[in-house]
Order: sequence, then C-alpha cells, then structure tokens
Amino acid sequence: MTRQYAHYAIVGIMFPVAITLGFFGGYVLDRWLGTVPLFALIGLTLGVTAAIRNLLQTVASDDDT
Repeated sequence: MTRQYAHYAIVGIMFPVAITLGFFGGYVLDRWLGTVPLFALIGLTLGVTAAIRNLLQTVASDDDT
C-alpha cells in the first residue's frame, strides 16, 4: 500500500517538472534563436504531453498489479 502512495507521489513531482523543463527548454531556444514565443510554446506542449504520458503509464502499470 505504501509503495502505491510513493508511486503516485513521484508522479506528482514528475508532472510539474516535465512541464517546467519543457517550457524553459523552449524559452532558452527562443532567446538563443531570437524567436519570441515559438519554442516556449512547443516546449510547453511537449512537457504537458510527457507529463500526461507518464501519468497514464503509471496508472496502467498499477492496473496490472
């Protein structure tokens, strides 16, 4: 039981981290290339997608056990 809680706690941490890394990675590219919001929005989209994917994988792996 405690292991499941730990599993979901990790997802709770990974969700905002993936989104933040995606956004700031795009932001750095925007600053470097001189584009304004293009890569920040692409990075944000990729970060949200990665976060949702991790969440769904965690839920699916809990259903198997």
